[in-house]
Amino acid sequence: MVPKDWRRVGESLKKKHKFPVTCGSKEGILHKDRYKKSKPCILSNDRWFTPSEFEKFGGKEKNKKWKISILCSHSKVPLQTFIQEGFLSSALFKTKRVQEQEVAEPVSRTNLIETRSRGNLDENRLTSTVMSELLDDPLTAESFEVRCSTGEGVLHVSRFATETRGKCIRTQDAWFTPRDFLTRYKADGNWRLDIKRHGVPLGELIMKRVLKLHIVNCRCPICTEDPLHVLDQKNDDVCFMCKIDGDLVCCDKCPRAFHHQCHEPALGDDTHSGHWTCCFCQSVKAERNRSS
Repeated sequence: MVPKDWRRVGESLKKKHKFPVTCGSKEGILHKDRYKKSKPCILSNDRWFTPSEFEKFGGKEKNKKWKISILCSHSKVPLQTFIQEGFLSSALFKTKRVQEQEVAEPVSRTNLIETRSRGNLDENRLTSTVMSELLDDPLTAESFEVRCSTGEGVLHVSRFATETRGKCIRTQDAWFTPRDFLTRYKADGNWRLDIKRHGVPLGELIMKRVLKLHIVNCRCPICTEDPLHVLDQKNDDVCFMCKIDGDLVCCDKCPRAFHHQCHEPALGDDTHSGHWTCCFCQSVKAERNRSS
């Protein structure tokens, strides 16, 4: 259920240096300064964990989605909700394999050529890390964060089709095709080069077949732009709260969708998508009315 004070909790996260989190039966404290530096940032039982390690420690390793598995203790809302709503930044945590490689690297370089080679090696290693995360772990490849200039979003692989078809990038406000996302944040850019996953452009992900472009004469619902399917693309495919699909009611003002019982207050069986507004949008509207 959506906590009534979710926005107040989110605002408080911005101001705090640390806050309690839970995952399964385990409790810990997330330290934001370490989190932002992609270091082990959750202290539990006198041990430091990365989010993925804490997910495993809490018995949720099968999920392989720590942003959903780890909850803010105050509200029981997954970290992903606060990240999507802009109350908590996102961070890239390297795999153990890459961390061990970096420890093995010499600490200093005395030759200019070697320094440049080190820089190229680091860049290639970052690309390799991102690729290994996406290729080795099918669950991770379902979605990943992307940036274009100042714009941030999450690209959902199953929705990706072409530059102009398939609303596959989810921001806080809406779903976008790659072209629309580029137009919003860098109109004069190139979507293959300027939309990136931690420095790796989409064009390279396509070459590595992490993303697969649909063929020109593709007859799938996305590419044929079936009216009902296009309408469905405006909202999430899973419930905003429990992250499970099913019979969902879609908000007319934002991308969120909910099961009847997951919304607060619970929705009646006769509530359907259309001119319906979710509690999050109603809260924003009420705040604006009070301040005006």
